[in-house]
Order: sequence, then C-alpha cells, then structure tokens
Amino acid sequence: MTQVVSSTTIFVGSTGAAKEKDIENFGLLAELFRQGQQRGEVRAELNPLQLAEILTSIYMLTITNWTTSWWGDPGELRPRLDSALDVFLTGSSSVTPSGGRGRRNPQRSKTAPSSRKPGRR
Repeated sequence: MTQVVSSTTIFVGSTGAAKEKDIENFGLLAELFRQGQQRGEVRAELNPLQLAEILTSIYMLTITNWTTSWWGDPGELRPRLDSALDVFLTGSSSVTPSGGRGRRNPQRSKTAPSSRKPGRR
C-alpha cells in the first residue's frame, strides 16, 4: 500500500479520463457544500469548491500519513479520519459547538479556486 500511495498522481494532478472524473467528483462535493450553505449549515462566505478541495486534501493526507506510518505508530485509521473531519466541519460550520456564530471573514483569498463549477470558464 505504501508503494501505491507514494507513486500516485493525486498530488501532482491526474490526466485524461481520471482528471475528468476528479473534476466531476469535486463538482459533486462542492454542490453538497452549496446546499449546506443554502440551508444555513455551512458559512455562506466560503467557496464551495475550495471546501471540496480542502476536505479531499484532509482525507488524502491523513490516509497517506496513516498508510506510510509518517508519525510512527498511526493507530486505527477511522478515529484519525473522524477527528480530521470534526476539525474541518467545526471550522466550516455557520454555528460553533457552543451555539454561537462561527468566525466571519468577508475577504476571500485571492488564491482560492473559483466558485464556478469545474470545467467552465
């Protein structure tokens, strides 16, 4: 498994049909975040496509580090993924665990991906 993870193109970019599938999957995940924004579950000022990118990155790096024992004894994967997801969701939620509003920052990063659907210009 370590060889598979270390030789993947996930961190340098896919091409061809794999790239098209990746773009489609990012679009689907971004749509889920858009729906969460419409329901008030996800902070409206966040870019849905960037949220999809960040969530995917969190999972990929957590799995990679676990698979390669980057931190030594990695323990069980499920609790590591649950913890990473909890941190992500708490940071993107419109309501903090204490019931108050989440931190607001109206300025989006100039380097953030466009909120347009993938593949469109």
